[in-house]
Amino acid sequence: MAWKMQAKIKGITYQDGYWRLADEIYESAGKIRAIFQFYGNQDARQEDIMNFFDKPAKPYYLLKTDIEDWDNLTNKEKKAALYVYSKNFLEGEPPHDEEEDTRVSFFEQAISV
Repeated sequence: MAWKMQAKIKGITYQDGYWRLADEIYESAGKIRAIFQFYGNQDARQEDIMNFFDKPAKPYYLLKTDIEDWDNLTNKEKKAALYVYSKNFLEGEPPHDEEEDTRVSFFEQAISV
């Protein structure tokens, strides 16, 4: 699975950019770090062409309690849950009491491939 969407990275617009969850999900002391790595096109994503340290990345830091029953999920289920989390996560600070929430998800326009 991956997110497919247009992305502008270092001044270059990729019409068919792919974001894929890194194979390693880091867990420690009740916290999770999930990293989505960018690939410029489908071939790069499938071949994992880019060096890990050269890939643009989108990290998410969350608590295990942010995803229901995390400790009892299989690895496949954890990855699926992290894709859902990333799609629903709103960037920025939440609004104050009566202000309209104008935050958006980084992956709001992404499609699942």
